Amino acid sequence: YEMRFVTGVQTCALPIFTHSHAARIDEDLHVHSTWSDGRATIEENLAIAESLGLRRLGLVDHVRHDTTWVPKFVRAVDALRKTTDIELICGVETRMLDEYGAMDLPQDLGGVDRVYIADHRLPFADKCLTPKEVRALSRSNAVTTPDIVAALVRASIASMRRSPLPAVLAHWGSILPKIDIDPHSVTESQLDRLAEAAVETGTWVEVDERWQAPCSATVLGLAKRGVPIVFSSDAHRAPSIGQFPWATTVKVNLALQCGS
Repeated sequence: YEMRFVTGVQTCALPIFTHSHAARIDEDLHVHSTWSDGRATIEENLAIAESLGLRRLGLVDHVRHDTTWVPKFVRAVDALRKTTDIELICGVETRMLDEYGAMDLPQDLGGVDRVYIADHRLPFADKCLTPKEVRALSRSNAVTTPDIVAALVRASIASMRRSPLPAVLAHWGSILPKIDIDPHSVTESQLDRLAEAAVETGTWVEVDERWQAPCSATVLGLAKRGVPIVFSSDAHRAPSIGQFPWATTVKVNLALQCGS
């Protein structure tokens, strides 16, 4: 359970940056490379992680159903594991395609550790809508905010359960501000169902620095329901690895809310 960091933290009127242990993030579980749209190689990303003293590093790149380089990527990550004490997670990031759990994944995922499920678009019924398309539907009153949030929740649950490998919900809810929806619109009942599916499937939920998602309330709600929470920069450039100004605040507040 990834909430070990909360041990021993006490509530404080000025919590942020006052507890060095609570503020320390010693992992970055979502870093992109030149295998997809990142600017640095996986070797360069690892070197930065080592210089920062990170404990775990997620080497994650975007895939589609027709991606063919995954076996070579896996072999490259495996070769790096022999050179470092950092625990390396080999991941692929994909998008949800509909509400029923379909994802844009290639068939050959041998050696991959985790599938990162992203909400770059909104899975709605049997479609995958861009933010522009969703805003147009909303303006025409064809869909409501509760409809949209419910669709995202249903699709996320279905994708976790259909994933061929243990999953990570990547920057979950980041689609909502793009379509002018308050990320706090997720209900307690929806958090219950998300958490139940995540715990059942061994899914992690990442706190994503780049997209500042999920919102703090969602992270806290899922953590209190037993969902493992991990921390990611979603870096596409090496200097962004391990840089967590927003996520540190989320982590400390989690510690204050969930710690002993």
